[in-house]
Amino acid sequence: MKKIRMVPCLAAVAALLAACTRVTEAEGADSGGEACGVRAFAVYSAFGLTYEERSGQLLYDGDRVRYFEDLYPVGEGMAGMTFFDREGVVDLQAERDLSNLPRSKDGSFDPGGVLTGLRVCSETEFQSRDLEPLMHPDPGSAQAGELLSARELAALYAEYQPFGLSYDAERDTLLWDGQTVRYFCDVRSSNGEAPESGRFQGVITTHWTDGGTVDVLTVRDYERPDGDGNGALTRLEACTQAEFEARTAAQSQGGSIRYFEPASNMDNQTAEE
Repeated sequence: MKKIRMVPCLAAVAALLAACTRVTEAEGADSGGEACGVRAFAVYSAFGLTYEERSGQLLYDGDRVRYFEDLYPVGEGMAGMTFFDREGVVDLQAERDLSNLPRSKDGSFDPGGVLTGLRVCSETEFQSRDLEPLMHPDPGSAQAGELLSARELAALYAEYQPFGLSYDAERDTLLWDGQTVRYFCDVRSSNGEAPESGRFQGVITTHWTDGGTVDVLTVRDYERPDGDGNGALTRLEACTQAEFEARTAAQSQGGSIRYFEPASNMDNQTAEE
């Protein structure tokens, strides 16, 4: 699923967040999710690093990667990307030769230099990293990666009020017929594939609250789109434990990729996406 600020490939966030709302959009194989990860990590395959599409995991010589970093200076900032998977067992850092920048076809220089290999990092190095942005992504995010205000969240959930769902802004929780909602999922638009299938394209709103007592799913009629192009909302229903486990297992098995882009004024330099 695609987001601008954080691009999660089946991001492992469910167990980390006390309460959060996410609106995520999957726009197809060319721009989001698994294909994005495959494309991003293809350059490292020559050094033994591969990205698994279905699981969202990085593997290095067969071992699951916990942390991967490939950052290089561009002007006063940094470009490149990092990856974090709390279930991984090996940490890696890309090594680059920045002493002789290659020239692109348009005459500009590539600030990324030449990728020369991967280095296994020690536990001490791992502990020194700033993992906060990867371990605890912003609790609310719109499709452009901006935080949703309490007013925006209230407006987002107003659609569900006729079906017994309400939003408590003070506690940042959802209530359904008086019960605190643990997991809420609304597949607003869909290509017909299940969200946990790895082939899903559409828009999903999810909300998590630790300590909730009921899990809720929406039912929409995609043959009757509303004014926003989403399927017409017809009802809410309690999610079974099996459905909850299937959804959350799919969302917790991969890692999170974070991209760093050079400042917009660095037009004379390019960074590999």
